Amino acid sequence: MNIFISTLLLISVSSTLAVSSKETQQKIIDYFNEVRETFSIGLQISNMQELSYDIELEQEARKMYSCDLVKDGKDYNIQRMNTVKLITEKFDMPDARYILKNKEDIMKHHGLDKIFPMIHPLVSKIGCVDLIEECTVPNSRKSTHKAVCLTSPKHTIDTQSAWKHGKPMSNCLNGKSDSGLCKAA
Repeated sequence: MNIFISTLLLISVSSTLAVSSKETQQKIIDYFNEVRETFSIGLQISNMQELSYDIELEQEARKMYSCDLVKDGKDYNIQRMNTVKLITEKFDMPDARYILKNKEDIMKHHGLDKIFPMIHPLVSKIGCVDLIEECTVPNSRKSTHKAVCLTSPKHTIDTQSAWKHGKPMSNCLNGKSDSGLCKAA
């Protein structure tokens, strides 16, 4: 019996180190960079950096085998998601013109605090995985998630203080990318 349990543990630990396909990684990057560009236009954020996929963040996320382990780390923040598959299926993207027109209302009433980590302008790396079990979102009774994305560098939740307001890509320290965002360092 102990050998059986040890074997199962070894299999589960080794499978957590497997990496996602390059195609899935690219879909994740494409999706989140499009979201970031849309919000940089809609909220007039001039220093929004382009994301790149970080396999080390993905591997760190794969260590989160229970809901108790899903929390911000020393070098990263957690973004809770429904599933990785939903990220890659490209559901309806918000319209930058709508965000721009309704900016004040959106900032006050639409729960942007849930996506602030993803639109923090200085975040430049991401790694995502589906979880083994469904987890309840902290401070929520009904909301759940089955995936996490780790973003880096780590930041405080005060995303708005990191925003430089102005024309998108007008405050790019490392130049502009083809994605409509600033190049990361």
